[in-house]
Amino acid sequence: MNTGEFYESLSIDLNKLLTTCDDYNVIIGVGNNDDYKKFQAHSCILRARSPYFHSALSKGWVKRNEEGMILFEKSNIKPKIFECILEYIYSGVIKLDEYESMFIIDLIIASDELILTELCKYAQEYLLDNRNDWISSNPIEILNNSTVFYLESCKELINYCLEILCDDLLFILQNCGKKINEQILVEILKRDEIQLDEMSLLKCVIIWGIEKINNTKLLNGDKNILNLDVTKWIKKDFIDLEIILENCIPLIRTDLISHRELPTELQPFERMLIKNDCPNNQLSISRIPLVDPIDSVIIKWKHAALISKWINRQEHTKRLCRKESYNFRLLLRGTRDGFTSQKFHELCDNKGATIVLMRVANTNQIIGGYNPVSWQGGLFGKWIKTSDSFIFNIGEGIDLNQAVLSRIHQDHYSMALFCADVRGPSFGCHDLWMPNFSNLSLKCTSRHSYYVNQIIDTTKFNVEEYEVFQVFDVRK
Repeated sequence: MNTGEFYESLSIDLNKLLTTCDDYNVIIGVGNNDDYKKFQAHSCILRARSPYFHSALSKGWVKRNEEGMILFEKSNIKPKIFECILEYIYSGVIKLDEYESMFIIDLIIASDELILTELCKYAQEYLLDNRNDWISSNPIEILNNSTVFYLESCKELINYCLEILCDDLLFILQNCGKKINEQILVEILKRDEIQLDEMSLLKCVIIWGIEKINNTKLLNGDKNILNLDVTKWIKKDFIDLEIILENCIPLIRTDLISHRELPTELQPFERMLIKNDCPNNQLSISRIPLVDPIDSVIIKWKHAALISKWINRQEHTKRLCRKESYNFRLLLRGTRDGFTSQKFHELCDNKGATIVLMRVANTNQIIGGYNPVSWQGGLFGKWIKTSDSFIFNIGEGIDLNQAVLSRIHQDHYSMALFCADVRGPSFGCHDLWMPNFSNLSLKCTSRHSYYVNQIIDTTKFNVEEYEVFQVFDVRK
């Protein structure tokens, strides 16, 4: 059966009810004081589109004026936010490109209150996909919004902000510790992906707690725990710190540590670390398995997440996720295992999918490639066919939005990779080659040939480090 669908004209016509019709029966006062505005609407549309209004405008709850108009007040929503929501309710259309990111946060909060689930979900996904830079620069500000922090509809946004903080927690606690409230720190400490060893984490959390006491003499202007002069502390200072950290310390994941192993700088805080019922004077901090960070001296988790996204052909989204589809196991590191082609083939042949990483000498640029099949040896060399290989450049690894991805061109699938005993990893026809068999770090080449994009603005270069990782699909 054929069905004609005319949603666009329906949206336009319904929106006219909001802008031109005079048969409204609801007056909604929004905001307060100087930021206050009255809106006219139709109860039937509000109730049909919003479960919140379906209840709030039911017969048993409404108030009317002398003319029979329903009067309703929403003092906790800003007029500009409500105007945007009202247009969405009538037309089913919203254009977020024209709004500031914090406006969209407020829009999500208001939409959640009005139980506009579809709008909440869309606005959150819009932020994650289109305002990634803003989120990455303002995770603490977003998390400090107590309303957002506890919204179920913002769970993905909150998780992403927490992941950002986990990635560089040492720097953040040392430089922005005062901005982080307890609820944020507790949620961070519950996570498995903190890229910081447990003792360093413990020291940072103690410094965070001391800052929260808000007594400048305790830190003496120095955030290095090694330089704390606890001889000037009084008993109350230790008690205050213990109270502040009572929800944080149990979440720090480490093996049981005996009193004798406690670092000197932590011994003054032993009382808050040791539980009364713990035998043999050991620290009773339950260990939760920590996710191993990628074993690389070239990249961090976020770069691995970006590469994983490329493997999945998801470059269209800017979002990075820690719960990736792939694990990387180090097979070779040049400065550890050597730079000869013999060592490359010995350690990396017949391993299945691999990632090659190179740090270009004198520039700190990080380039590399993905081989979805296996490297092989061969006296005379041979071409390997695949449609899924790619090469890339992620610059110095700071601004991932500037990363360059270059997939094998469809006309050259049959020559995506070149394998030979006297060559290191080789992509395309010199698109990215390590050809110097005696020292792969020298005279590497990159000429735009069989892959879609040029990844580096020079044809010959040396590398100071390179790594090869075996790629495991954790979904299998």
